[in-house]
Amino acid sequence: MGNLRVLVLSVGFLLVMSGCGRRADLPPDLRPIAITGTYGVGFKVRGHEFWMVQPYSGLWLVDPYSGRLSRLIKMPQNVSPALPRYSPAGDKVSFWREYELFVVDVATKETKTLGDTAFMYAWYDHAWYDRDHILWVQRSEERDPDGYFLWRLMLTDVAGESRVLLTTSQRIWYFTSDAKAGIVVYGAEKLSSSGDQERTSGIFILPIEDGAHSEPCELKLDTPPIYASPFNFLLGEGGQYLLYRVVVREGEPPWRSEVRIARLAGTKVLSSSETEIPPNSLPFIESPKGKDTLFASEDGCRLFLMTSGKRVYLSQPRSMGMIGYDAAWSQDGSLVAYLGIREVVSCPIPSTTIHIVDKSGKRIKELTLRRLAADGIAWEHRRESD
Repeated sequence: MGNLRVLVLSVGFLLVMSGCGRRADLPPDLRPIAITGTYGVGFKVRGHEFWMVQPYSGLWLVDPYSGRLSRLIKMPQNVSPALPRYSPAGDKVSFWREYELFVVDVATKETKTLGDTAFMYAWYDHAWYDRDHILWVQRSEERDPDGYFLWRLMLTDVAGESRVLLTTSQRIWYFTSDAKAGIVVYGAEKLSSSGDQERTSGIFILPIEDGAHSEPCELKLDTPPIYASPFNFLLGEGGQYLLYRVVVREGEPPWRSEVRIARLAGTKVLSSSETEIPPNSLPFIESPKGKDTLFASEDGCRLFLMTSGKRVYLSQPRSMGMIGYDAAWSQDGSLVAYLGIREVVSCPIPSTTIHIVDKSGKRIKELTLRRLAADGIAWEHRRESD
């Protein structure tokens, strides 16, 4: 496969793939698409009824030009895999299924289970380690004095060896990390020490040092009624800044939200200020080397870039929003791939498309994936040294 790039997609129904446009619409060095989901779903439309025929779950590679399928693994159908991600070296694909983490070796098809009771995860690539690692949040069976489960931030290598980085009674809702900066930023709902129903949210910065346990630092905000949203924040390249949302709880809901930027030096916050980013927008994903940042509208139906204080939309509104609420940059940062859906007459048949656009919003390629429900997409970024 050479020095080709890879796009990852997870799906939930029978796949029949077709592309519009010529091979020349995309660069000639794209690698196959990896797909997780349920295969073998047949549909007989009688009114709005559909019939499933001998489905099963698994992981496939698909050529983005011809649509040719090659299966890597097959799994029982009862729950479809989701959240596929490539390892930093591009030789493995991880996915999440029934709160378990799996890793598949693309060459050998060997499949490992890395963890259970997992709620979120991300690959972590750092020079400290001679093997790829995954950061993930695990719900422990231990409870705090108020009866709440403890949440643990785990670091696991591909050999299955794990160590606990953080144990907390907070409910961790979201996290992001930067291996070069050696920090993890996570959003959590803070539980009351008295055991009552009062809750507040916060954003915390945790340094990761080899062999050391560190205490997290909370991102300090203005006094109430301003609260940090524990969801959808973005850590910039090298951990130099953090884009996050605050919610101003004044008057009756719905409350106003705004996007702020915090300049960071390790776990130290140098400054925090407002931005020109429209209110109720969600920081989404940063392009390689941090040249551009992709945002989503709060309902997830539109993607846009902020350029010179203006919005450049990369997607059109869809009545059912974005399945999987996901998108990905190409390795050189010139293209964005995101998921769409397609409705047939008045009935939304499970069907989606992969849209590939440039930074002006111009559509470069559209791949039609019929009779499926997609829930994740990622583009492989190989280490520069590979």
